[in-house]
Amino acid sequence: SEIRDRINHASKIQKIRFKDFDFQTNSSAKSIKNFLDLCSINEDSLKFINELLNTGKINQRTYIKTIGISRTIADLEKNNDIKMRNI
Repeated sequence: SEIRDRINHASKIQKIRFKDFDFQTNSSAKSIKNFLDLCSINEDSLKFINELLNTGKINQRTYIKTIGISRTIADLEKNNDIKMRNI
């Protein structure tokens, strides 16, 4: 089915993206250290998510999880960058 194909494609992208790390999917990234470098995010989206973190509306764990989920959504849409609609 189309959904299964999109999921398989996103999974392959993530395995390639994280091939040199001890995790293979967006959801298994635990640290922000290398994650942001690997997950391209457009400027408006980064500014928005950083504002949430800096104002205390979300904590660092939620920040990482939100970026991970957003990256997965972008992968499912076959987007190179995380966009506002993915967050």
